[in-house]
Amino acid sequence: MSKYLIFLVSIIFFCTCKENSKRKYKTITRNGITTKGYVLNDSLFEDTVFYYSQNDILLRKEFFKNGIKEGLSTEYYPNGIPRMQTYYSAGLKNGENSYFDTLGKCFYKDNYYYGLVVGQIIYFDSTESPKRYFFANLQNETLFDIEYKSWKGISDFVSNCINYTFHIQRSDTTHEGSLLLYLINPPKFSFKYSIFKINKNSEKDFLFLPEIEDNKPFKQMTLPILPDSLYYSVRLTVFDSILNKKTIINKEIW
Repeated sequence: MSKYLIFLVSIIFFCTCKENSKRKYKTITRNGITTKGYVLNDSLFEDTVFYYSQNDILLRKEFFKNGIKEGLSTEYYPNGIPRMQTYYSAGLKNGENSYFDTLGKCFYKDNYYYGLVVGQIIYFDSTESPKRYFFANLQNETLFDIEYKSWKGISDFVSNCINYTFHIQRSDTTHEGSLLLYLINPPKFSFKYSIFKINKNSEKDFLFLPEIEDNKPFKQMTLPILPDSLYYSVRLTVFDSILNKKTIINKEIW
């Protein structure tokens, strides 16, 4: 091993030991709850932290990064089955949350984006099949609502399937369009969104832009301003596995 490599390994080892020396495993009991986990500098939680009742029953576990909740947190029933699973980013609810009964069956899910309720809200029956689906926007307004038991087809919901906000904004010396498109995708369906540029004089003359995908319940995009002869359109391709039917829906943006 070269002297340089030995020196590099030594530096890494020293830094790791120094970092670990800041971490201390602590057990704290307060108001009948015992907390066990690592702390940084005697005050900030770090890594996985466990909370126990007076009877030493696990109540919940949370993951921290520099004292802030990050990642998956889980609450438990006394029988050890998860009661609720919640995702956090920078200390705020961010992502899908699941809620379970005492047998471990999921009966409800909702979604947050940095503390805001947005996206899907799903109620499940005793077999964990979806029975009601909602989709909420960033203002917590319901954009889409279906009951699976009374489902008769997407034709009754066409006007609710494509939801967006759009405005013109200035970028340096030019203008551009700012599009926020909500990505609805209920269980037992496949909703695929895409954008087209279409010629007003001949709708057969169009340009397909890449299909829209995102791990969030919405997609933010900037679009160049088009000449008067063209316009943008959102296309939604729906596959309904309940009725085994495919439907294409188009909605002009501007």
